[in-house]
Amino acid sequence: MLGVFEEESTERACHPHLDTSGLVSLVHNGVISNYKVLVKDAKEMTDSRVLAELIGHKIKCKIQDGDESPASVFEAIIEAFQKVVGTYNIALITKVDPNAVYLVKNSG
Repeated sequence: MLGVFEEESTERACHPHLDTSGLVSLVHNGVISNYKVLVKDAKEMTDSRVLAELIGHKIKCKIQDGDESPASVFEAIIEAFQKVVGTYNIALITKVDPNAVYLVKNSG
């Protein structure tokens, strides 16, 4: 037997992970060591979901400042990952820049 998971836990861990605003969709492989301190109420989320929320928040801040350019999305992603500790590979897309796929990797 490989293992038994509760349905709710499995659904929470399924890819892609979206932020609550629907701006960010990502797939993630790895471990985010500090995910519980990156966003409010993180204890109820997986580390992948926390990443989606963090990046979505950074992008929303750029939009509120009046900048919806691809460069602002890139800046928001960089700002988000400056706070992240862990080893990971991530691919993400955004509604703001739907023709781009962003890839982020940290080998530790």
